[in-house]
Amino acid sequence: MIYFSELQGKKVITEDQVYVGILEDIIFLASENPSITKIIVRGPLKERLIIPIEYFQKFNHPIIIGKNYVVSSLEENELHLVKNLLDKQIIDIKGNKIVRVNDIAVQDKGRLYIAGVDIGFLAILRALHFEEPIIKFFAGFGIKLRSKFLSWGDIQPLELVHGVSLHRPDHLV
Repeated sequence: MIYFSELQGKKVITEDQVYVGILEDIIFLASENPSITKIIVRGPLKERLIIPIEYFQKFNHPIIIGKNYVVSSLEENELHLVKNLLDKQIIDIKGNKIVRVNDIAVQDKGRLYIAGVDIGFLAILRALHFEEPIIKFFAGFGIKLRSKFLSWGDIQPLELVHGVSLHRPDHLV
């Protein structure tokens, strides 16, 4: 599993080493098994390139895509990780705000999917690139820091028009 914060801002190149830009966002289909359909790359001239996931090859550093990639557009049923999911509130069934989505976990099961969300403090540290030194610091005192992970199966998108409000069933509250 890899977290979005570890991918965002990474350099994107083609398999023959041509610079394309940096990863800005990921596009997904909101469903029971939310599959990733496209990546958004900010090009060298600040243009936004929407590239279908079929051209994706590796999430290494840098991210590698096929050299014959094509630019696409968004479909009506696709959502942005950054705009529609990241930093959104998870609410309970009564509408009470519970926690905030700090990071998103991506999993490869032959296709790329959103596995769940990280609602913990480590996700914030990961986004700031402080996770490793803080974990080492606390480990020196015998304290093990852990992520607070919610599986996508335990949350349900409620509102897809103005972003995603997430619902966590009462038995998980």
